[in-house]
Amino acid sequence: MLILNASGIRPFGPRSGILGDEGAQYLHFYAVFRDIITGSGLSSLQFSWALGTGVPFLATYATYLGGPFTFLVALFPANRIATALSVIVMAKIAVAAAVMFGLLRTLGPRRHPLVSGILAVAYATSAWVIEVGWRSPQWMDGLIAFPALCLVALRCRGRRRRLWPGVLVVALFWWSNYYTAYMASLGSAIVLVAIELSVSHSLRASAARVGRFALTGVLGVALTAPTLIPALVAMHNGVPYPAAPIIPLPWSSILVRTLPLTAGVALTPALFCSSAALLLVLGLPCASHLSRRLRLVLVGIGAVVVLPLRIPALLVAWSAFAVPHGGPFRFAFIICGLLVLAAHTAWPPRHTGHPVRMSAVGALLAPHGWPGLPACACAAVLLGLLSRNLLCPRDRLLVVAPGAASLSWALLGIAATASLALAAVAVTDTPRILTCVVLIIAIAAGIILTLHENLATAVHVNDNLRDWVGELDTKASTDRYRNHRAAVLTSEAGWPAHRVNAHLTDSDPMWARYNASGRYSYPGLGYYSTTVEAGTADALIELGYRTVSGGRTLYRPDDEVLSALLAAQDSRSRFDPMPMVRRVPDIRLGPGQPPDLAARERLLGARIYSTPPVHRMTTAGPVLVSGESMVPRGGHTDLQITCPVGQYVITHSYARGSARVVLPSGYTTASIARAEETQDQALVGSHFLVRRSDGTPTTVRISANDRFFPGDVPLGAHPLACLDPAPLEREVTATQIPAGLSISPGHVEARLTASPSSDLVVIATPATKGWRCRVDGKRVPITPLTGMLSVRAPGAGTLACGYRSPGLLAGIAAGVASLLATALITIAQRPRRAGKDEES
Repeated sequence: MLILNASGIRPFGPRSGILGDEGAQYLHFYAVFRDIITGSGLSSLQFSWALGTGVPFLATYATYLGGPFTFLVALFPANRIATALSVIVMAKIAVAAAVMFGLLRTLGPRRHPLVSGILAVAYATSAWVIEVGWRSPQWMDGLIAFPALCLVALRCRGRRRRLWPGVLVVALFWWSNYYTAYMASLGSAIVLVAIELSVSHSLRASAARVGRFALTGVLGVALTAPTLIPALVAMHNGVPYPAAPIIPLPWSSILVRTLPLTAGVALTPALFCSSAALLLVLGLPCASHLSRRLRLVLVGIGAVVVLPLRIPALLVAWSAFAVPHGGPFRFAFIICGLLVLAAHTAWPPRHTGHPVRMSAVGALLAPHGWPGLPACACAAVLLGLLSRNLLCPRDRLLVVAPGAASLSWALLGIAATASLALAAVAVTDTPRILTCVVLIIAIAAGIILTLHENLATAVHVNDNLRDWVGELDTKASTDRYRNHRAAVLTSEAGWPAHRVNAHLTDSDPMWARYNASGRYSYPGLGYYSTTVEAGTADALIELGYRTVSGGRTLYRPDDEVLSALLAAQDSRSRFDPMPMVRRVPDIRLGPGQPPDLAARERLLGARIYSTPPVHRMTTAGPVLVSGESMVPRGGHTDLQITCPVGQYVITHSYARGSARVVLPSGYTTASIARAEETQDQALVGSHFLVRRSDGTPTTVRISANDRFFPGDVPLGAHPLACLDPAPLEREVTATQIPAGLSISPGHVEARLTASPSSDLVVIATPATKGWRCRVDGKRVPITPLTGMLSVRAPGAGTLACGYRSPGLLAGIAAGVASLLATALITIAQRPRRAGKDEES
């Protein structure tokens, strides 16, 4: 709450708390999940009609919506999803702090609880939380998973050897978010290995404990197989999008992020959790209360964990052996957690016996319950070396506030002063009350400084993040109107006969519009997700969808013909929509037709496009465009085409810029075919209807954007084309809505009538793996038409198609097997345990 208030985020200020992927994906998917809980009829855990012309949803659920916290969204009205997200994130922060506190008390019960509390809060409010976790709420489950799985690992070391509690805990977090649970599992395994290396004297016993933890993990992961396996199968079937190579950062850019008041837009590792934790870790080499073996292990483990920040191959291993799309340092919360654990270990334990008179040297080296001067001196030396990184040249995305290390130095000064005071008390007969006063003053100053630096760092990170990450301004009143309007439009369209292209979010940034139909619960057309399957992307791209990130983002700016073909009622379209289920005549296409135009004609069952010659107008006269052409950066090119009377001139190429019709007088019209993407940025969309031809040449001026995209802007081989609307209008009029049409999540049913002209029936959704169709109860093969779901049904009959997530049955079988194995192990342990109790 303090961070929200200091950053001016609603309800404490005018800023929105919805940034980046939280506004592009999570906000919309949480709305879909709320609809699943409340029963809107558009979505289920397996399939959703609210996104991307109908998409598999189980992988999206497993990736973005797993775990118990997500159910809190049902407590909020549909226009308060943004508020629900904020509450869920804050709840996860609180639980992460509580679980970390429990872990610290378990590991170091003799440390002061106040130290444990300060470090636990520092972990839960680390820079990673503000910079990465807040924008990806599901990754916050990993923040809880790390200390929780460490507790499971510790339990595997104890005498209580029953596996089932640990199995359930592992399953809980792999269900919540398998991606960060994988990282947390690695981190907890590192903690267990470090403990065994530090205290164990038997290799066989250590191997048994590690093996017990591994078995617990395997059974817990297998228990989540009903959602995990379909998600992995979907990823395997997903769009092949190569990520950018990871460029190693200099050590200066990495180490400086352990200091307060540094920000890196998730492109440098967010390692700061608190100066107190950092100073305790820096003083570890001189922490005399720890054995040399333990100190050596802690230093070695630290090197093992930090090295991946510099080595791309090890970095990929932390990301489940997949190169991350975006910031590569997503596992930095594990380093923050290990930093907190090491800091807690470095804090001297409390003295539980009677006060002991100490020598002057002993009091200076190790006062009871407080770091000694050698540790402070060691921390000062290493902090000085670390602070030198502030002067090193860095990446432009790394922002360091002036005096970033000053707070750390101030905290070190407080610790050293308190150490001197406590040493003086220990070697004299000073009353014990004075010791308490010194500790109270030092601890109070340390707490105030720690809270200040964490708050200041959170504000610094948030402010700099907004310069690079888009902000979605959400208002409950606007969302209430949009929800109502979406329901009205869906009803007017006659769903399930037709879906809707609603245009409700034109005032939002383009990146926040892709999944808007999920947010406002109507059967829409756009989709953006990491889990987009290739079958969905290929089908829609073939029809002319605009795509970003190799198919992970699918949208279509104002495409009137495609709205009609995909059965979408569009108030801005000049054409009525086809029904969701219909027969399509077979046609023969001419040679040389561009692929997207040919795909549309096959899906319609009629010829509607032509591509007459296009000329580029120059001072020397018209020049035929015979291949790829370019528009010079900051310049323009005039293209001319002649379409038959009554046909539409259409754009047939995406270009970063604008398009205008050149009038006979030489003047141009206002910008047409324009789709805003971000502020001051425009896109010439493909398949825009420029004007209806009167038989004379039409000249279109394409101007290239010179601000955001350097270099010339490419145009396709056919930058303009012609559209004959008559065949489209005839097919729309002639096609009837099937009787008994019923559409529910993952199921389509309709009664078909015989047609002498066509035996091919198409459903306006991509033919992704998992669909099965029957006609009059008999299984029929799926024969995709331009990637859309279609079957051959020559006569009258009842068509019924159902969707089942690939891998679901295998996942259920694996989950049941894990459950049985856990039960058998638990039963087998009982007699042995009873026998041991009798012997004792």
